[in-house]
Amino acid sequence: MLEFPLLRWLFGVLLFRATGGFPARFLNLCDSENLRVWHLRQDKGGVSALVSPRDYRRLRLAARQAGMTVRCLEKRGLPFFLHQNRNRTGLLAGAVVCAVLAVFCSGFLWTVETTGNERVSDSEILAAAAKIGLYPGAKKPKDNGEVLAIRLQQELDGALSWAAVNLIGSRCVIEVRDAERQTTLPDPPYGAPADLVADFDGQILSLEVHSGVKANEVGNGVKKGDLLISGTRKDREGKPYYYEARGVVTALHNDRRSMEGALRPALYAPRAVRRVCVLHLWHLSIPLGLFPRGKDYTAYSHTSALTLRGVKLPFALETKTRIYWAKQPADGTGLLFDSFVLSCADAYRNTRVLSGEVTVQTKGESCTVIQQSRVIDFMGVSRVLQAKED
Repeated sequence: MLEFPLLRWLFGVLLFRATGGFPARFLNLCDSENLRVWHLRQDKGGVSALVSPRDYRRLRLAARQAGMTVRCLEKRGLPFFLHQNRNRTGLLAGAVVCAVLAVFCSGFLWTVETTGNERVSDSEILAAAAKIGLYPGAKKPKDNGEVLAIRLQQELDGALSWAAVNLIGSRCVIEVRDAERQTTLPDPPYGAPADLVADFDGQILSLEVHSGVKANEVGNGVKKGDLLISGTRKDREGKPYYYEARGVVTALHNDRRSMEGALRPALYAPRAVRRVCVLHLWHLSIPLGLFPRGKDYTAYSHTSALTLRGVKLPFALETKTRIYWAKQPADGTGLLFDSFVLSCADAYRNTRVLSGEVTVQTKGESCTVIQQSRVIDFMGVSRVLQAKED
């Protein structure tokens, strides 16, 4: 039970020294009697260690059987400190006042943090959180985290696709995910008058018209923007009618793709892993250690609640883990080539590649991968007609 230094200080320990006799037999007797000792040290004169007060009497019996003499050197911990200062009423009153203040202050929020946001700024999220009662010095809200997350998303009016509000002791951690913005314009409505034009330079290999009038022939060379299928049809009297030009066109063309990157990029690699335990007593959080300084880290935690015969107690032990990262130089040529291959595989998903040549060029601290290919690809994009029939 007293494996942690904080628990040993709360319940008290005794520093003893055993001399003479047989130290090895003494340690074996302690192990057989299940007597736990800490910070065991052995020298020529004997052994010294820490033991709990309730095990000290049995320890003396084990030492007597081993022919050793035990002497208590020091008493450490809160019980002995209170006994020594039992006549100092001011000290006791101050401790009680501090405990009352700690319990009272644990009912308020003292820090509000945000994580996961990229496009939405921290100030916008904190301002929206303040409107729903989440700000430093505010009393802990009665609503649970799910209700607070919904209200936060409503305050930001669609700027977040997901949010979570975690109340940890007197801390409020707001985890968010930005809403995806539309990067492409929507397609024109079906049936809108439009021509089908070439979207790159090439030679037409096949042309199949589904709607409209064929404006080019197989074997012709076209440039970007040339008309392939017209959406304008005229009757015998010359009156124009407008349609949506549709069809399937394939063309042979030369495709060039390139990607540039750093020759020796600095990538993050794990430098150290640190774990710190936090003891939660009601609304009070007591850290049992400190993290080293550093900004580049990834954090996660695991909380284990204590139970007694299936009933959850107001005590919990949270293990916080941080992985610290450090920048290290890497081979940018291999990384750039792998990214380039993935981008080409996605770009040529519906393309037939006849031949290709890849070259790598380096200049200073930059590296460029260039691929020139001869491919057969689908051709044609819609160009909305400006003139419409009245």
